[in-house]
Amino acid sequence: MFMVTSEIPALWWWGGAVIWTIAAFFLAFKGGWLSMPERSEAFPFSARQFFLMVFFLIVVFAAYLASFAVARSLVIAVQKIPSIVSLAPLTTVEWLAIEQLLGVIVGAIAVSFITNLLPADLYSIVAGKSLGWKKWAKGAVLGFLFVPVILLATWVIGLFFNVFSPETRAPQVALAVLSHLRGMSLLFWLLILTIVTVVPYVEEMLFRGFLQGFLNGLAHPTLAIFFTAAAFALFHYSPLQKSSNFEIMAGLFVFSILASKIRAKEDSISASIGMHAAFNATSLCLFFGFS
Repeated sequence: MFMVTSEIPALWWWGGAVIWTIAAFFLAFKGGWLSMPERSEAFPFSARQFFLMVFFLIVVFAAYLASFAVARSLVIAVQKIPSIVSLAPLTTVEWLAIEQLLGVIVGAIAVSFITNLLPADLYSIVAGKSLGWKKWAKGAVLGFLFVPVILLATWVIGLFFNVFSPETRAPQVALAVLSHLRGMSLLFWLLILTIVTVVPYVEEMLFRGFLQGFLNGLAHPTLAIFFTAAAFALFHYSPLQKSSNFEIMAGLFVFSILASKIRAKEDSISASIGMHAAFNATSLCLFFGFS
């Protein structure tokens, strides 16, 4: 969930963003929130842990991707029912929004179910040893504070591609869909709620939980964070976003580095979920506030 920086045209905002960024780094480093912990004594993996982590990693990502195939099949089936089509003549974008909404919800159920099947030692690797609202709140504060840092990264990349790429820029698909649905109050607010609550849970479990937990057992935490961030950014690539992909993925890479660091520092998936939720909520407020 992110925006391209060209959608925030007011120059005065960047002055505030600089002050905001300085305050964010001061508070983060003052509190030691972004320092990197040493490699856990629980690693490297035993043979059993390695086999099971590979198995669950493949299953959870496959289940999440399959959830969207299931959602697509459901939407196609519903579209073929004449009575429903006549009562609710929806546009292509509106059907796409329903499909994505169903996919995320089914995916969240699948991820939650698979996570609950983890043995206790693997669960602590995926979710961390300390969960709860305090960790979530600390992450949420960081998610709010570091919005201008992430916007700055996308702005720099955006300037580069403005110079060298004549291709028309496009917003992230999720934002384009939301903009189209702005007049449909129910579907619009359902998507907003999903982006702020369900999406952070699912994506954090997949990337900061399963993927980072697995990579952290194989390599130094810094490498685990880097490859997790790269995978997270690439996961949000879409042909519909055209050259804006590079700008969007740059911001998401920076966001993922920060989320992975707070996940490692706090040893809690709750912290990165809170950070993700606050970041998505703040991004949405900025996007619709300036549009």
